[in-house]
Amino acid sequence: MLKYEIIKVAGKDRPIKFGFWALGQFCKECDIKLSELGLLEKNLDLNQALTLIWVGLKDGARAAGVDFNLTKPEIGDAMDMDQELLPKALDVFTKFQAQPKKEKAAKK
Repeated sequence: MLKYEIIKVAGKDRPIKFGFWALGQFCKECDIKLSELGLLEKNLDLNQALTLIWVGLKDGARAAGVDFNLTKPEIGDAMDMDQELLPKALDVFTKFQAQPKKEKAAKK
């Protein structure tokens, strides 16, 4: 299981994680259902992108045991400065969604 990954945001390495807590917060903030998460790659609007990064960073900080104090506007500023921030965060999001399931050993 992926604990968290590190991405650079606003010139600083920060943990990012998209566990169930982050996904729940994202669904609550964006008023969407869990079943709609699979559609995000094609239908992600700007507010959802900011919120997705925000909850991922917040969950990453929680998992890493570090303080988190970035606001959504600050994340927007970081996205203005680094055009690769959104693709990097979405790559991490995809990795968390695509974790292979462990297969049980066949009984003999």
